[in-house]
Amino acid sequence: MAGFCIETSMRQPGYEARRTLRLVDLGQCESVGSFQAASLNVAWLHAANSRDWWVRSSPNELLVVEGNPDRLPRETELLPEWLAGRWGSFRGFQVLLGDGGTPQITAFVDPLCTRPIFYRAISGQLLISDKPATIALNAHEDCTLNWDAVLEAMLLGSVYMYNLTSLDGTSEIAPGESVVFRDNNVVARYCNRLPEDESIVAADVARDPKGTLKLALERSVRECWSDRESALLLSGGLDSRAILALAGEGRKSVTLEQSARETQIAREIAAACHAEFLTLPFPADEWLRRAQEGFWIAAAMRDTEFVNDIGLAGRLAPLNISAIAHGYLFDTILKGWLIRPVHKHIDLSRTVYSLMGPAGVHFRDTTSRASFHADKDVFGVLSKDGAQQATMHLRRVAESLAPATEDKLDLTFERHVLGWLSKQVHYGCFLSWLEALDVRSPAFHPALWSWYRHSRAEDRYLGRAYRRMLLSLNHPAFAVPDANTGLPIAPAPQPKWTEKAQDQLWYRATRRVWRTVRGRRQPPYADTRAAAFRSPQGRALMEFGIETLRGNPLFNDVAVQRALQDFLAGQDRPFEPLLTLTGAAQWYDRVSRAKNYSAPQIREVVVGRAREIAGS
Repeated sequence: MAGFCIETSMRQPGYEARRTLRLVDLGQCESVGSFQAASLNVAWLHAANSRDWWVRSSPNELLVVEGNPDRLPRETELLPEWLAGRWGSFRGFQVLLGDGGTPQITAFVDPLCTRPIFYRAISGQLLISDKPATIALNAHEDCTLNWDAVLEAMLLGSVYMYNLTSLDGTSEIAPGESVVFRDNNVVARYCNRLPEDESIVAADVARDPKGTLKLALERSVRECWSDRESALLLSGGLDSRAILALAGEGRKSVTLEQSARETQIAREIAAACHAEFLTLPFPADEWLRRAQEGFWIAAAMRDTEFVNDIGLAGRLAPLNISAIAHGYLFDTILKGWLIRPVHKHIDLSRTVYSLMGPAGVHFRDTTSRASFHADKDVFGVLSKDGAQQATMHLRRVAESLAPATEDKLDLTFERHVLGWLSKQVHYGCFLSWLEALDVRSPAFHPALWSWYRHSRAEDRYLGRAYRRMLLSLNHPAFAVPDANTGLPIAPAPQPKWTEKAQDQLWYRATRRVWRTVRGRRQPPYADTRAAAFRSPQGRALMEFGIETLRGNPLFNDVAVQRALQDFLAGQDRPFEPLLTLTGAAQWYDRVSRAKNYSAPQIREVVVGRAREIAGS
């Protein structure tokens, strides 16, 4: 699990000159590097064969770029000159040592914030890292949780409020921002925006949304997935097959076998594209492993259940695959997943989202938790004080959303999430890929974002232009049914009649009656993942979570214990609340005793010695 840590200390000269930094590593990190000067210590880890780490080092400068920008810096190019107009998925930092020996550090992220960086400056110590966990591990002073952020993620599935993290005193660098530090203080900030793609013109998009989207998608695939040795993560949906169809013959694809039906559909797609088809069995311990290790990179800011495919790099290595491509985010920027019709009357009754007022509708359908009761059940394990704090914070979250509408469509949530990608609820899916593998992401190409900016909401809503564009290709891959529906790809799904009727009085009255009747007739909630957590390992994990938070004034010990008893007695409904609670407890435990925390997932790097061994 790749990562880095930068530390500067304003304590006496020579303080811990051969400082040991601790970094999170979930495996596959054979390459270790470091840099040291006076009060500065830097260390990093990554896979030995990674092409997504670039380092330029001299006695007075260190420049590290992680990821895949459209191009790397030239030999004599200054950092601000290089960053202007850059695109791709990347982050990095530069250290410059002046004549006085005081280091100037610049940390930067790409314009979409696909790879976040966090920093904390407290008590004369500055820490900068890709993970809040690494900051907590190396802090001189004790760290504490920001419970507002933790409660937000527990109830909504992610921390949506900009620049809020789960670690007190810790900030996240904003999209496209470069932050300059000197003497442990922020001395400058500058921002680089994603460039416009000159081939995608606003007038052309308005006249021909389907044709211009085809042009944008073709260009993004051609320029981002140029490595023919990398493999596409292929599902049975629309997005990954679109990439494979546009990439041409002779490509590699790999499918994780979660269901026989979807695997068969993926096999048919690969055959239609004349692509090599590889499969990996879905690990029997996948859900348990996410819960056991996912908190290291989720940091209680998103659900650990979405931190998937941990260890995928090791499983792909025997297949000679160290880089992947994927269709992540197409559903949001191209298919309008977060667009909602504007309604005068919003029924949020019987949900926690009603606490957020009309803005609650944006969170109702996007947590993607399996249980529709999850929000109420998580809220139910809070104490009176915890519920009051959560309520106040959720209202602040709602107020932070800037309203945006177009015609009769509500774009508020879409604009909010796409303004800071690491806030998206499904961002956890992306975390384990970029931390362990070289990743190729057509979704981050400026051509697609230029099309998004110039397109109309009605063309994105329900993927109307996207679906018409795919069908216009007349490619056999699109004759294969969609695994999500089991049906052939339609030009655009029709809006549900319930959407049209939602504002009508008769519908709202009927819906209230039907909810009562359905609630009485509904069979007990079932979750196929729950069985793994009734094993000795799963039970121990749940019990650890409950014991860790016992006595915490934000939680109701009686309600939490009752949820565990019901779960162990065979009821699946408490599973997701307990899983969410466990993720928060693991983060609380790790942060509260970081100095004495030891685990196989922590790598210690002796700064200076690592540089002598591994070089830069």
